[in-house]
Amino acid sequence: MCKLNLKAKLFIIISLVVLVVGMALLSVGLNQTVDFKNSYEVRVSVNQKTGIETIRTETEKFFEDNGIKTKDYAYQEIGDGKILVYKFNNEVPVKVNDLQAHLQSKLSETLKATVEIDEVVTTQSEITGWVLLAIALSAVAIFVYSIIMEKLAGSVATLCASILSGLLFVSLVSITRIPALPFIGVATAIAIALGAGMTVSTVNRLNEEYKNSANKQTFELVDKVAKAECAKYLFAAIAWLIVAIAISAFFVPYMMIVGGQLILAGICALAVSYFGAPLLWAVIKGKKA
Repeated sequence: MCKLNLKAKLFIIISLVVLVVGMALLSVGLNQTVDFKNSYEVRVSVNQKTGIETIRTETEKFFEDNGIKTKDYAYQEIGDGKILVYKFNNEVPVKVNDLQAHLQSKLSETLKATVEIDEVVTTQSEITGWVLLAIALSAVAIFVYSIIMEKLAGSVATLCASILSGLLFVSLVSITRIPALPFIGVATAIAIALGAGMTVSTVNRLNEEYKNSANKQTFELVDKVAKAECAKYLFAAIAWLIVAIAISAFFVPYMMIVGGQLILAGICALAVSYFGAPLLWAVIKGKKA
């Protein structure tokens, strides 16, 4: 008979609370960004690539001087670095109509800027389709791998860990109200895949310890392996944090949100792999023993 230790109980309680609260808020809807709604784009084109930083500095100073804060728009750079795109929810601020005159007054005669304001109608179903496709592909790949390569305990642990990791990530995005860019589908797939990958590694270690153990006490094995694998999880957490910070270091609203989503995805995957997957493995092995 398997008795849950304190660590396992805490993990179950916290996970259930996060899932219930997150899914309840999800019924209200994610914090959707301009990518999910009809919006306005302000495109600032420049005739010389070398002048793009000047254009960006003057444009964003114009926004700030007119009370348009960074959180009010999303920013992209396209056209091989010669076009700046600023996206606004709902309506573009009236003052933006004066942007081109402002820029020309600040630029040299050879550096020309053109400002275009366009309404953008986003097809939300198309974005949702790509999100679901990313999640489905990762889930199918994990399912096929676990069924072919893992024994019952490891297979169930891997499948459940991957699903739980994705659900926890979506729940935390819902709770924290992080803006839901289309990248959220990729981040969810990453949470699922990372959770599965870390779980497979831990399950393999658990199976080896179980094979060589004389008393077959599953929760004792879990604690033993957890201590042995602690450095691996710490390294993975630091590496994932560095990746997320590196992406956020662009100091662009889009990138900072993506970095935040990656951090959450990594936290969910590592937590499930470290606490949840060994617990599932131990319960199944314990019942078979």
